[in-house]
Amino acid sequence: MESFAKLISSLASLAWPIFFSILSFIFYEPLKKIIESARGRRFTIKVAGHELTMEEVSEQQRIILSDLQQKVAEIEKKSMPQPN
Repeated sequence: MESFAKLISSLASLAWPIFFSILSFIFYEPLKKIIESARGRRFTIKVAGHELTMEEVSEQQRIILSDLQQKVAEIEKKSMPQPN
């Protein structure tokens, strides 16, 4: 009976690596495509019928940073003492 318990324990410790290996084999091609597209910044995410590419994200970030820099410059101009 003790050897059966050890066998079950051994099989349980192998379950996660086997499970991960099976998932890796099943999802190899989709994961490979995601990694390759991310390298070229051609990464696309589709959620609920909407699609967003890395180029769009980069452009949105550039616009947001540009707007933020303009606002900071305006605040600095207003806060500086005016020469008399």
